[in-house]
Amino acid sequence: MAKKFDGILLCSDIDGTMYYGGFIPSNLEALQYFMDEGGLFTFCTGRRAIYAPKEITPNVPVVGMCGSEVYDVTTDTVVERWAFGEEWRGLARDFLPREDVGHIQFESEKAHRIATDDPAIHDFIDTFDGPIYKVIFQYKELRKDPELVPPEVRALCGNRCALVSNGADEFEMTVTGKDKGHGVRYLKKRTGARLLVCAGDYDGDISMLREADIGYAVENAAPCVKAAADRITIHARDGAIARIIRDLEAEL
Repeated sequence: MAKKFDGILLCSDIDGTMYYGGFIPSNLEALQYFMDEGGLFTFCTGRRAIYAPKEITPNVPVVGMCGSEVYDVTTDTVVERWAFGEEWRGLARDFLPREDVGHIQFESEKAHRIATDDPAIHDFIDTFDGPIYKVIFQYKELRKDPELVPPEVRALCGNRCALVSNGADEFEMTVTGKDKGHGVRYLKKRTGARLLVCAGDYDGDISMLREADIGYAVENAAPCVKAAADRITIHARDGAIARIIRDLEAEL
C-alpha cells in the first residue's frame, strides 16, 4: 500500500539547519513521521559520516565530508568514497605560505591535523601514501566575511578541486565535482526517488540546493545560500525541518 511520502528524498545539513544549539524535538518527531510514512531521509554534512548524530537514524546512507563519501550508518559500511590523486600535495604546498592559515587537516582513514609552522607538515605532504578525501584549511582568526571562500583562494586552486566554506574559521577542498550536490544526486539515483528536497544554511550547502527539485534555505542562512534556494523557511531554532515536512504534506 502506498504511503504519504513515498518517493520523496529529504537531505538536510546538520549544524545551523537541523541542529541549533541542540536538536529541536519537533524536527526529530517530524522526521520519524516522515520516514514512517514512506519518506527517505538522510544527513548531508561536512562531518565524517561516522559522526552523524545518533538522535535519529536515517533510512538512506549519509553523505559525509562535503560529498567525498557515502556511508551507511545502519550497517557501518562505506558505500562510496572519492579520494584525491596526487594533486592534493600541490594544493597543500600552495597554501603553506598563507599567514592567515594556522592548521591544515588532512582527512584520510583518520584525521591528521598539523600546524602550518610545524616542520612535520612538509614530510607529511611529501611522503603520506594513504588516500586523502578532504583537506581543511583552518584560519588563525575568524574571517570578517565568512560566507564564501575568498576569491584569491578560488583563483589559486583553479579547477584542481572543489572548494567550500563551512564556517568562519575555515575553508575546505574535495575532489573536483565531488561536493554535496554530487552526493545528493548520487542518492537520488540510488534510491529512485522522484522528488529531491534539500535544506541548508551555509556555503557548503549551495551545490545540493541547486541540485534539488526543491531547495530550502533556513531563515538564518547566509545570503548566498538564500539566493541559491527555491524557498526560504523558518529559523533553524524554530524547527525548520519540521516546517518543511508540513509544507510537503500540505502540497501532496
